[in-house]
Amino acid sequence: MNIGYPEWCVWAQFLNVCSLTLFQWFEHRTIPTYPEYFVFPPADLIPQLADLYFEVMNTYEPLLHRPTFQAGLDDDLHFRDPEFAMLVLLVCALGARFSDDERVFLDDRKDSPESAGVKW
Repeated sequence: MNIGYPEWCVWAQFLNVCSLTLFQWFEHRTIPTYPEYFVFPPADLIPQLADLYFEVMNTYEPLLHRPTFQAGLDDDLHFRDPEFAMLVLLVCALGARFSDDERVFLDDRKDSPESAGVKW
């Protein structure tokens, strides 16, 4: 079955064949609702954690476009869009791994670096 990809590109063929199934699953997923589900870091900590994420993580694995992400943060999109809210929490959790701010640690595990960002 060749669908326009070179024969050596089996992965692309697999993705094209499976995309309909994945898309159907994606359409029927449930998105958490506000406000009970999302707990954000303090407002002054979010930019610091985002900076750490973009300086450390996104440098080697550039997955996010920083100006677009920053525009969403500046517009408080994470309070209106659950998908962007989950992205902000992901960025905060990853950025927290490189922070020495006490607020990133679990309350009962402040001496454990492994707890950094776990609450987001």
